[in-house]
Amino acid sequence: MTEVWLPLLPPSGPPPTNVQIGWQLQTSLCNESDPTQQLSWHANGTVTHASSGLCLAQGPSIPDLDVNIYADTCSSSANQTWYKTGVAFSNTSFGFGNGCSNWNAGNGFALGAPIMLYRCGNQTQWNSRFDTPLSPDTPGLFQGVADISATGYCLAVRPQHDPSLWFMPFLDSWRIADINGSDSKTSFSSFLPQHFQHSVNEKLAPRLLPPIKRHCQTLPFSSQLNKIIAAPSSISVVVNDTTPLRRFSGESFLSVNIDTGSLFHGIDLNDPVLVNYMYSLAMNTGSLLRVGGTAADYSIYTPDSTDPTGGDPTGTVTVISNAMLDSLFSFSAQTHANVLFDLNARQFRTAEGAWDPSANATALLQYLSSRYSGGAIDWSFELGNEPEFWHQDVNYTQLGLDVVTLSKLLSSLGIGKKVYGASFGTLDASNIEPFLFSSKGYLQGLTVHDYPLGRNCNLSAFLDRSQVDQLQARLHSIVNVTRSIAEWYVELSLEEIAAAYDGGCEGLTDRFADGFFFQSSLAAVAAAGFDRYSRQDLAGYSFTQGESHYQLAGPPGWSNGSLAMRPHPSWFTAMLFKQVVGTATLNSNLTGDSSLLAQVTVAAWCPGAPWWFNDALILSFSNPTGADVTLSFAVTSGGRTAVPRTEYILTSSASAIKESKERLAREKPATLENPIEPPASLYSDDTYLNGILWAVDSNGILPAASPVPGADVNDPTQAIVFPPYSHGFIRLAGDSIKAC
Repeated sequence: MTEVWLPLLPPSGPPPTNVQIGWQLQTSLCNESDPTQQLSWHANGTVTHASSGLCLAQGPSIPDLDVNIYADTCSSSANQTWYKTGVAFSNTSFGFGNGCSNWNAGNGFALGAPIMLYRCGNQTQWNSRFDTPLSPDTPGLFQGVADISATGYCLAVRPQHDPSLWFMPFLDSWRIADINGSDSKTSFSSFLPQHFQHSVNEKLAPRLLPPIKRHCQTLPFSSQLNKIIAAPSSISVVVNDTTPLRRFSGESFLSVNIDTGSLFHGIDLNDPVLVNYMYSLAMNTGSLLRVGGTAADYSIYTPDSTDPTGGDPTGTVTVISNAMLDSLFSFSAQTHANVLFDLNARQFRTAEGAWDPSANATALLQYLSSRYSGGAIDWSFELGNEPEFWHQDVNYTQLGLDVVTLSKLLSSLGIGKKVYGASFGTLDASNIEPFLFSSKGYLQGLTVHDYPLGRNCNLSAFLDRSQVDQLQARLHSIVNVTRSIAEWYVELSLEEIAAAYDGGCEGLTDRFADGFFFQSSLAAVAAAGFDRYSRQDLAGYSFTQGESHYQLAGPPGWSNGSLAMRPHPSWFTAMLFKQVVGTATLNSNLTGDSSLLAQVTVAAWCPGAPWWFNDALILSFSNPTGADVTLSFAVTSGGRTAVPRTEYILTSSASAIKESKERLAREKPATLENPIEPPASLYSDDTYLNGILWAVDSNGILPAASPVPGADVNDPTQAIVFPPYSHGFIRLAGDSIKAC
């Protein structure tokens, strides 16, 4: 590993205020109030910056970057003539060749990246599509488009570097070649000054090398260059605080499940500790408690039964009685959680294959309607669980028609809040599409399941974010399928999720290590466009014969006994999420070391209760690496700084935060090249909040639980640092957030 210190120049003046000749066209998070983003196109072929009146012009060729675009005094020169070909802007009248203005999609859409002339058309690596103001001469935003989706990144006329910040001379410094002298073309042209301005530690300035002679120095290395480092283990985040990326519909984004298998084992829903645990997860923004799973498709309603096993301990059937339904209703009322109840859809079918509610479900629903009349019962319902694994032929069009049958039945009985389905166990669009078509107008929520790690029960898998990234891509494809079919709004619910299926991984999904997957997947599911994340599960069993190791509380297979109901680390994470995060996620752009960006998760959210006045911005983070990671922070509105803030840093030991601060004080932080090894405490059932062991009392209640006390930081010299193997939340105070 070779560590390269980039030459950086100190600040040379105040920040610029007005757009000037020579400023460059760059990418920026879209912001209507940013004057540098107000551009107009005109019938004569010019594109002007609104307030300065300067024209966009084709610039001189730059090595490795083809041709960039800059602001200049307007003239009749051909290099200021642009042709609007569809949604591309081209410097050639043909709209093809190398004359189109492009943002770089294939190599990462980086904040501050220059817009350049390159290939026209919708290329794999490049893209020249922009949404523009509809009318000529009208100032507005030019927003990049990927495929058919707006990116949230707009054109802005900016200086090549801000003189008030530390600056890496662009293409004025080094080029790297291998030992045999063949130029690797790995110049610093792909690293723009803006990437480093917010992450340079002023204390390091005396150690940085001076600039090397322009364009002439090549440095041979005998070892392979793996990383170019501007500041050790640092990343930057810019949050768009003017427009939300996603507002969640329905009940709370983060919800939890109780498996029908726990009903088979007679779970005590009146246990006061279990009630308190669920109440903590439903306070502030509510929760949808899904009661379902594989055992739901082997359930039968028997009103007066006292044996949920039906006398068969092998789990062939789960008996649902009136007493069980009353207990569930009481649990829901005490915890303020809304219930989503799975009905048996695998069985009770006609000879033609249609679901027949009269065989069993109608009687269950009639009892609820008569017992809790006057709208007291506001549960939601769905049919079946993971039909792909029923071991029988499944007609997905018929499943959609079954939703119509259930919806009409609920309406006739005057109960039921919403109808969901069909608890798909695989994200297969060929199954989901016919279901959506045939349930049109009656389905309120599409439910799918995913366990990204499969059965990989190794610690390394829990510290690797790549499977979560793939999950986000899979879910996004389901969003596109649903939106293309549904003529009405359908909630999208990841109804079952934990790191690993079949009850999880003993000693991992119920230990501190699970938190890295939990935090990163929460961010990924929200960013994918889903409305709900339902954690499998709260307590008990995952099947009639399978103990749960991904439960949030209690030992595997818990059914009763408060003394055994200790919460696991991810319950603390979930409870804290419910306290600080609100009902929307925000768009953010991360820059920095690519190896860090592939592992560390940072997501931005609107605040939750008790901060309902939108006076705080919430960052969630997961650092599953052995590095001390420093975060630089900014917002597009420019009105918020890193202080004052409140930190909620979760670690597996009491000393982790202290040791991180000591390393930083000695200017010897842990890095990816010299990391802290994963500690044995990652397998621990303990959680430390800001270095203090977090525990509940004998009633399952946290001391001073609302709001949870965090660590307040008011000193602007104290950087935001994520210690190795930590995750948590940062609450940044300030004025109200427009996006929230």
